[in-house]
Amino acid sequence: MEAATRSDTDAPAAAIMATHGPLLAEEPRVLTHYDFWSGNVLWQDDQLTGIVDWSGASLAPRGFDVSWCRLDLVLLHGPFAAEAFLSAYEEASGMPVPSMALWDLFALTNSHRSVETWLPNYHDLGRTDLTTAELRRRHTAWTDDCLASYRERT
Repeated sequence: MEAATRSDTDAPAAAIMATHGPLLAEEPRVLTHYDFWSGNVLWQDDQLTGIVDWSGASLAPRGFDVSWCRLDLVLLHGPFAAEAFLSAYEEASGMPVPSMALWDLFALTNSHRSVETWLPNYHDLGRTDLTTAELRRRHTAWTDDCLASYRERT
C-alpha cells in the first residue's frame, strides 16, 4: 500500500483511539513544545544545550510531546532509546506519564498515513541509511509492540 493511500482509519489502533483517545484530553496540561523530536534538540558532546522551534508551543498533556519523541527515537535508534527517554523523563519530572501506552498509540495512529514523508528530516540529521521502507517497517514493528503492551494493561 502506498503512503498516499493510507488513512488514519486504516491505522491498527484507530478503533482503540476512537474509543479511548478522548480520555487523553482530560489529563492535566503542561507547557508542551508540540514538535518535540530529535531535530529540535541541540547537543554539544553529551550535554543537552537547547531545544529550538517553539513556534507551536501550547498547553497540552505531557504525554503528547513524550509520545511523539518516543516514536521519533524508535524510528531513529530503536525501542531501547524510547524506553531510556521515558525513564529519564519520568525521573527528571518526578512523576510517571499517565496513559503512556495510549499516548504511544495516539502518535502511531496520527503518523500512520505519513511516516514515510519524514525521511528528508532524518537524512538532514545524517541518517541517510534510512529508507521509506525501513521507516514503515520500524513504525509497524513499534505499532505491534505498543498494541501488545496496551492490551496487556487493559
